[in-house]
Amino acid sequence: MIHISNIILILAVKYVHSDIYFHNPRGSNNRLDEQGRERNNANRMFNSQNNNRGGYNVGYMYYHAGSTLRLEWTNQHSCFSPNANCDIIIQYMCDDKIRDGSNLNTIPDVETRCENKNCNTDFRFGMNEDFEYYSNCKQRKRNKGLFTADQKLRGEAAIFTRQNPNGNRYAYECPEERDYYPYWNPTKWIDIAILTNNPKRCEYFEQNSENLKSRFYCQVPKNFKSLIPITKTECLKILNAEWKESTSHNTSAPICRETQFTRDNHLGNTYDGQTPFFNWKMPSINHDKCVLRIRYNISTNDYDPHQTFNQEDSKNFSKKYGLNEQEANKRGYIFETNPKVKIFPNIDFSLKLAVNTAQYGRVFQDRSHVFSIKPRVNMEADKKILNLNVRGKRGNIVQVYPAVEYDFVPNTFEISKNDYVHIQWTGSNKNPLNNDGQGLPGTDRSNIVLLTNKTFDTQSINSFYAPLTTNGDLRVNYPFSLEKNGFMKLDDQDLIKLAFLRDNQIGGSLDELDDAGTYFDFGAKKVTSSGVFHYMSTRNNNFSNRDQKGLVVTYDNEFFDDFIGWNGGVIDFRVGKMSIPEGTINQLEHFRVDIKSLENVNQTELHAKVLMPNNFDKSTMASDLILIRKTKGILQKPFKINLKLKRALDIMESHDLYRINNELLTKVDSKINDDNLEFETNQSGIYVVKYEKNYAILIAVLVTIGVLVIIILAASFLLYKNPSVIKNLRHRTNNLKRSMNNQL
Repeated sequence: MIHISNIILILAVKYVHSDIYFHNPRGSNNRLDEQGRERNNANRMFNSQNNNRGGYNVGYMYYHAGSTLRLEWTNQHSCFSPNANCDIIIQYMCDDKIRDGSNLNTIPDVETRCENKNCNTDFRFGMNEDFEYYSNCKQRKRNKGLFTADQKLRGEAAIFTRQNPNGNRYAYECPEERDYYPYWNPTKWIDIAILTNNPKRCEYFEQNSENLKSRFYCQVPKNFKSLIPITKTECLKILNAEWKESTSHNTSAPICRETQFTRDNHLGNTYDGQTPFFNWKMPSINHDKCVLRIRYNISTNDYDPHQTFNQEDSKNFSKKYGLNEQEANKRGYIFETNPKVKIFPNIDFSLKLAVNTAQYGRVFQDRSHVFSIKPRVNMEADKKILNLNVRGKRGNIVQVYPAVEYDFVPNTFEISKNDYVHIQWTGSNKNPLNNDGQGLPGTDRSNIVLLTNKTFDTQSINSFYAPLTTNGDLRVNYPFSLEKNGFMKLDDQDLIKLAFLRDNQIGGSLDELDDAGTYFDFGAKKVTSSGVFHYMSTRNNNFSNRDQKGLVVTYDNEFFDDFIGWNGGVIDFRVGKMSIPEGTINQLEHFRVDIKSLENVNQTELHAKVLMPNNFDKSTMASDLILIRKTKGILQKPFKINLKLKRALDIMESHDLYRINNELLTKVDSKINDDNLEFETNQSGIYVVKYEKNYAILIAVLVTIGVLVIIILAASFLLYKNPSVIKNLRHRTNNLKRSMNNQL
């Protein structure tokens, strides 16, 4: 159990509007299907503390178990910056009772107000956590080891916190659990990822995650009316109470790494123009009702966010600013709401600081609508399934803010041939009627058509490693004719389905997709061709203020990638693994390994200028071509590659490992054990192992054979020249035979 006195405090900061919003999947921000710009009920499902204009209307989605879903969000204040401490916690929960609901009211906390006196089964109301969960929170003692600043909490239960001093209710969410991580009581939330400014704390997060570590709680008799204690000592003082263990979720540790950089006061992108994101590999489960949540914890360094407890005198900043306690109090250097600070000791002049101790360290949250996780059917287990979705809602950027306009997610979608792409999106018919857009007012619609090729020549992309045929151009705005090879070279029926959103749509208004539905599911399709495909949605491509275009790159070869930071990590690929040790990189980096066969590069400059002249072919190549992509940052240490060869070496063979960088071929030191090769490097490039004949052994064998032949020939010649020797040998042989017969 986590000892209460040692619970780590993770907080977040907000000034006026500091928020976090899910964009893929669609974050609700407590919306259901309101048509106004603002949500109707901020208490409906959970405490987001976000702007009322955020969020997307309800829409159902499902994903295949083991598939990869790109989670995208925006957060207003900085992460991975010196301006604040930031942690982003991503979790999911599945339960048969979870639902979005059908009305905008908050679910009652008194069962007599629900149908059949059972709120858990009253499907009129949206619900994530259940009735029993909140009831226990409301009766459980709050953790008095937590820092409360100068806030006056109006109760002793866990529903009263520094951020929620009045004990306001947000459906069945437990306010204390919402505000602190890792939480000490049992929950149904399963950790996916912890993204943090301080990766050195990852070991703590991983070890204390409920994914791996049990929680303990006090089980009291049914007629117990007092507050339930949260320590074993206090629990066992109660007659017939039990201190019980709630086992862990028995799943893998959450991924813990650095956050991506975001700047202050900006609900926008990180480096490379990308929205902050995390690639979530779906768990291998089958469940119809799941929900995703993201929490954004942010704090300042005015006090230690991880070692500040309520029992300490943290209101006085005398030590921090080199003042004695009396002077600190006199000059306003105390942690309280809106203090007036005298920065000059001898001048009677004060500056009022905009400090709210309920917010000066704060947690923000968003959750998805309900989605399903379904098993993969008729798809090879070793093939990836990648999701391609649509984010955003109808309107221009000002009208939809803090949501976003339409876009495809991921906007640049990369996949290997023979893997699967699952194209799917949802929307709403109840956006504000005066929001800009094409087609029927208030409606979300998207489609996919390949863009036409460029009408003038531009500089071609370097094709040294692997040329890909380019289809379409993002700078044009007319679709490619469906009579020719279309998007991803799908067949005609699939192209029609992507363009018109129906298999056999006849009649109705489809020029702007008005009579198509808000939800579209293309299903999971195997990728059968390679190439670069630029595409768009014809409905949402008003050049003046909107542009819904995307890029799909399909490769002939397999590739494996991940984001790895200071803690290091491992990328497993089909024929080996890349191991990046701790401290190799000082910030989050994208590492990628491509596996290319000889056929993949047959028509490239690589083959013509390097492989052929140096006798690399099927008979001499002991491995595929392993392409390690270049990282942006400087690697402080080498990383290790373990590579499985196509076969073990023959006795007459040795091996050489080569690095190819453009046309330069260099040998690299390596070790081999049977059919496994190991080497270290901190350089990008193509690595390939070549079988080499060991001529030293061959010469030694030939010399040995030659010596034996000479000895035999010499002996034969000697016997030929001395027949008496042969006669003498025959005589001795006959005598030996007679002697043996006599003995028998």
